[in-house]
Amino acid sequence: PRSDVTEGSARERLARLGARRHPLEGIWEAPAGAYRVAILRDDARAATPARFTMTVLRADSAWWVPGQVKATFVADTAPGRWRGVLFLRDHTPDTISVRPVRNLLAIRGQPWRRTVPQVEGDLDATQVALLVRPTAFAVHEPAPRTLVVQFPNFSDGRAIDSLWRVEGSRIREAERLVVDVRGNGGGSDANYRQLLPLLYTGPYPSVGTRILATDDNIAAWRALLADSARMTAVELLSLRAMTNRLERGRGGWVEIGDGTVRYPAVLEFPRRVDVVVDRGCASSCEQFLLAARQSARTTLYGERSAGVLDYANVRSVPMPDGTLVLRLPTSRSRRLPADPVDPDGIAPDVVVPPAEGDWIGWILAQPFVPRKR
Repeated sequence: PRSDVTEGSARERLARLGARRHPLEGIWEAPAGAYRVAILRDDARAATPARFTMTVLRADSAWWVPGQVKATFVADTAPGRWRGVLFLRDHTPDTISVRPVRNLLAIRGQPWRRTVPQVEGDLDATQVALLVRPTAFAVHEPAPRTLVVQFPNFSDGRAIDSLWRVEGSRIREAERLVVDVRGNGGGSDANYRQLLPLLYTGPYPSVGTRILATDDNIAAWRALLADSARMTAVELLSLRAMTNRLERGRGGWVEIGDGTVRYPAVLEFPRRVDVVVDRGCASSCEQFLLAARQSARTTLYGERSAGVLDYANVRSVPMPDGTLVLRLPTSRSRRLPADPVDPDGIAPDVVVPPAEGDWIGWILAQPFVPRKR
């Protein structure tokens, strides 16, 4: 679909609207300037907004060109939210729900910023980064000695180690630490190892997994060693030890990881840890949540996690004709059947209200209630 909206006509319409402008209306930009779009009410004379159209003003000119309709929105059932159809890069339609928060619109976890008009109270770049799912490893300080550390995944070991080299001392000295793992699809348990001593308040049991040591599964684990570009030395050492154990246990189940977690001391700082979780937290991210729940100084905020942990260490097997790929788990948690995570996920200690747009701001305003262990 196309629209006759241009940059000039959008600016003129917005100028005429002035204070009557709806929060959705404006000229918005996607991260890194991938798109510049105008969102305007379809009928400018309507007393009640019924439908809004997002028109491309600038794009890459390969997939999208000016004048094409990028999305449409209508009122959602939740107050302040708008549901719509967003056309992806290849023009495939995708159903989304958005809620404008000042000059921020989170679309599929990405922060789109309103650039026209600019009004008092607009969010700056740091504030925008705290309102949406993390897209990069970063540290923010919203208040003195309060740090928000963002982990978009636990798969990029080198990036995580780089974060600790640069920001480690500041993180370890924080009075209050907010660990943001929204949208973290997992990776390797080894990549959150440096967080665990900061959460630790006493020994706790660790339940491991059973890995089926078939020839094909062992070969799949061995193949991971050849793809080590983003692995750290710790990850490689752990992977080699794992494959060696599987070789020795070939033909049966190999038990991994049962025991008691102990650290030399309970650290003075941080005094409080908040973990921010949503449905995007999966796999190794959920394993991190299980460890975080053992800490008396840690509170989980947000919504339930994805619920994809009990059967894990997924491997890919191409079908003979090359048109399909079978993805299958190779391990089963020893928590089963007594304490499953799948499919409901891990519940937070405190649910963030569904209509809340500023999760981090809301969490920072909550009183601390120590967890009973």
